[in-house]
Amino acid sequence: MQNADEEIRAENADNGSDLVAACAGFRAGTASVDSLRSAVMKANLYLARPIRPGVFVTDIPGHGCWAQAFSSLGRLAEATDSPGEWYCTSGLDLIGLLPAEVGLLIDPNNKNAVALQPAWL
Repeated sequence: MQNADEEIRAENADNGSDLVAACAGFRAGTASVDSLRSAVMKANLYLARPIRPGVFVTDIPGHGCWAQAFSSLGRLAEATDSPGEWYCTSGLDLIGLLPAEVGLLIDPNNKNAVALQPAWL
């Protein structure tokens, strides 16, 4: 019998690989913004959990406001040296929570990282 962490990893194994493939295709120019957005909306995304309910948003001077999300708990842990407090939500739910001016960085610090501009969400 799997524990909760193993169940989350097993459930995200295919989901995460679909999202990673969509990100790689987008970066290579073989996938459209629409197909990337569709993959994000269907995916389970992992985020660092703030103290209060919500999403961490970073204001990058000259580049706008961005939220970071990860295709797997492992990628979140790699980017932060430890997953610490985290949560998982669907891409559809996350996009619905983001203010209109906030973009979404998927798997930052990874070779297939992508930035979804606010207008694309």
